[in-house]
Amino acid sequence: MAEAIIPAAELSIKTLQNIVEGITGVDRKIAIGFKNLTDYTLENLGVYFNSGSSDRSIAYKINAQEALLFSARKSDHTARGTVGTFSYYIQDEDKTVHVMWSVPFDYNLYSNWWNIAVVDGRQPPDSNVHDNLYNGSGGMPYPNKPDQYINNEQKGFHLFGSMTNNGQATIEVELKKA
Repeated sequence: MAEAIIPAAELSIKTLQNIVEGITGVDRKIAIGFKNLTDYTLENLGVYFNSGSSDRSIAYKINAQEALLFSARKSDHTARGTVGTFSYYIQDEDKTVHVMWSVPFDYNLYSNWWNIAVVDGRQPPDSNVHDNLYNGSGGMPYPNKPDQYINNEQKGFHLFGSMTNNGQATIEVELKKA
């Protein structure tokens, strides 16, 4: 599945389930839908992978009222899942929105984990940003377990989202101006 941009109104959990089911050959994978329900264009700052990869590059921008479709998977022949962070810059507001996911290889030791945050300035994803999102440190909100909704305001934006709890995970996130 190529990463794509679709109208935000067309994003559904079924769309994400179809994407994740289309990733073959691995048991740990994720499809993420990110709705930009603001009046701003979001500029991609990159993707950081702690483990795993994506078969496609992430979209350069997400226009107002559009949704990003992104997928990632564990790397072949490794005992690790897919764990990473992608970030988009909200130029008109000089803020960055980060989305972090973790779909572990070993559910005896770990569980799915995710987070979203809006921060001041232009902040590309890297190991420090990812670790702060994963651990709820460095001023980042505490991460969420699957099946727990995020519904809060950060830096003038309303964030809403959820993650499913299995090795074929989905995350659906909405960003709105507060």
